[in-house]
Amino acid sequence: MYPKKRIFLIIILILLLASGLFSGALANEIAEEMDISADAHSSASYSNYIDIERDQILFDIKEEYTGEYAENLRRSIDLNGDGYINETEIDTFKDNYLEIRTDEFREYIIINDGNTDLRLVSVTMELDGAEGNISDSSNVSVMTTINYELTSPLSAGEHRIWILGHPLIEEKEITFPENTEIINYQGLDESQVITDGERDVLKGKSGISSFSINDQPSFEYATRITIHKKAFYEHSYFLPLLGLIQLMLIILAAYSIRKEKKKDN
Repeated sequence: MYPKKRIFLIIILILLLASGLFSGALANEIAEEMDISADAHSSASYSNYIDIERDQILFDIKEEYTGEYAENLRRSIDLNGDGYINETEIDTFKDNYLEIRTDEFREYIIINDGNTDLRLVSVTMELDGAEGNISDSSNVSVMTTINYELTSPLSAGEHRIWILGHPLIEEKEITFPENTEIINYQGLDESQVITDGERDVLKGKSGISSFSINDQPSFEYATRITIHKKAFYEHSYFLPLLGLIQLMLIILAAYSIRKEKKKDN
């Protein structure tokens, strides 16, 4: 029989996994107590870079695998089992992976609760460090780029954006279109907003967002953002321009009145 402490830890881990509320640190701590953790030098981490423009979105997913995680990935790429990965096997692995995951990619980002249509234009994948002997201990990097097209460009007004999350995302960057104001957001830890030229960039790491289903609170690993796309009359330059137009109209009106008076005289 398991010791009482071990049974308790197993129950905690199952509950946390089922609820989706576990953090990487907590899960690792419990796993260590149960002696089921991977090699201390093994890791898997993810970074997301999302570039949202008026009529398209580029979603870059960077994955880094070390130690046992890298070895396991190499074994899955070694299709003929000869212990050596060649370029053909890498290409075949990428094709198979993308074919299986394409439908999932369509759901990585949702605009306005699905009322703004996104068309999946293309998905590309690059593996770095995989070719060679599967016993190689070097890291393996994977970069997946998903290109979406907004069938209706983002118009002026408020928009809601939902972006898929994952507990191992160590860096997440979301770049918004020009003349966009971030109203609120959730689902990012250690977050900050910076300005890059004319565009705001939201940065952070994996976090949990909350929402309601039938008035019941629910939680998920996802980022939820509400933005406001400015109309042309909301731009900072509009009021001075409007004032200049009004001044020109006043001058023209005064000139016309003066001209009419001259005619009468």
